[in-house]
Amino acid sequence: MPGPKPDTGVKYWLLYLILWAPVPLLNWVALVIVEFSLRESARRTGGPAEANSRNALNWVLTWGLVNVLAAALHFGLLFALTGDGGSIGSEDPLFWVPVTTASLLGLTVIGGGITTLVFMIVGAVKAANGRVFHPRIAIPFI
Repeated sequence: MPGPKPDTGVKYWLLYLILWAPVPLLNWVALVIVEFSLRESARRTGGPAEANSRNALNWVLTWGLVNVLAAALHFGLLFALTGDGGSIGSEDPLFWVPVTTASLLGLTVIGGGITTLVFMIVGAVKAANGRVFHPRIAIPFI
């Protein structure tokens, strides 16, 4: 005789959000603050330094937006896959947490980190030669 389903409702989702959110969020906020402070000094210098700092800030904001969208998709998929109206069920609804975490968040954080590292190296080489580096995939916020 099957017993009642264990309660895997709001308390688990809230705990997961509290444990997960501060790590990438605080890191990104610190990076934006540093980029804005560097942008002010580069604006006074002018020339390629100002353009490179603007492009770097645009990339940081783009990467942040991609991470926010990936997190929203992550939690949306978790709700859809494990909620009462979910189309895919499992004996243990928390099975989907590592699956969506590894696929969405891992891809955006690790992929974005590798892309940022490549942009930093290419940008530093171009800036040392007095040229401007334009990351093609960055959204021009500024």
